[in-house]
Amino acid sequence: MNLLTIRKIPEPLYSQVLDLALKIANASEAEDSLSHHIAFLELQRLYEERVVAGLVEPFLTETLADFTTDDQQAIKLYELAIRQSVAFEGEPVHTKRIALALRYMDTGEPNVARDLLIQARDEANNFGDTDSVKDVDELLAEIVE
Repeated sequence: MNLLTIRKIPEPLYSQVLDLALKIANASEAEDSLSHHIAFLELQRLYEERVVAGLVEPFLTETLADFTTDDQQAIKLYELAIRQSVAFEGEPVHTKRIALALRYMDTGEPNVARDLLIQARDEANNFGDTDSVKDVDELLAEIVE
C-alpha cells in the first residue's frame, strides 16, 4: 500500500479557518442564525481575499464548500478544491470527493456520486484513511439500495 503523507496546512491560515468553522458549527447547533451568517461571511471574505491575492488553498475552498447551503455552488467549490489540490503534494482529495458525492446524492445524481465515491475509496486507501474507506463503503451501500 502506498501511504501518502498528508500536507500540513500553513499557519495562521489553519487556525483562522478552524476558528471560523467552529463558529459556524456552534452557531448552527445553538440555532443562532445571525452568528452563523456573520461567521460564514467572514469565511467567505477570507476565501475571496486569498483568491484575489493569488493564494489559493484547497483546504479553505473545501471548508467554504462544506458550509455553503446552495448545493450547486458547493459542487462548484468542491470541484475547484479538487483541481487546486493537484498543486499541493500530500493534499487529501478523498475528503473533497466524498463531500462532493454527498452533494450529488442530495441533488438526485446517484450515478455521479457512485463514481466519485469509488475514486474516493481508492484515494482514502492510498492515504491509509480507514475511517473514510468505511464511510465510503456505507455510502456506496446506500446508493445500491
